[in-house]
Amino acid sequence: MSYIDVCASFTWLTTNLWIPKSYPMFPNTVGNDVTCNIQGFILQANTGSILYNASLSIYYVLVIKFNWKSRKIKR
Repeated sequence: MSYIDVCASFTWLTTNLWIPKSYPMFPNTVGNDVTCNIQGFILQANTGSILYNASLSIYYVLVIKFNWKSRKIKR
């Protein structure tokens, strides 16, 4: 998760390097379609990382704080 977070932060920091030149609404773009797809993949992986982290947090709260057993969680 940390690796994906670092990659996502880097892609947000360097957004104009990834966007294709064909988008006039973004100034100083130098990317192409491939770099745009790579950026999209990294940012979608970041969304998955956030959801995975939230799932782990909920699981740990249920198991540690509320002392739920695995059979109760499976239900």
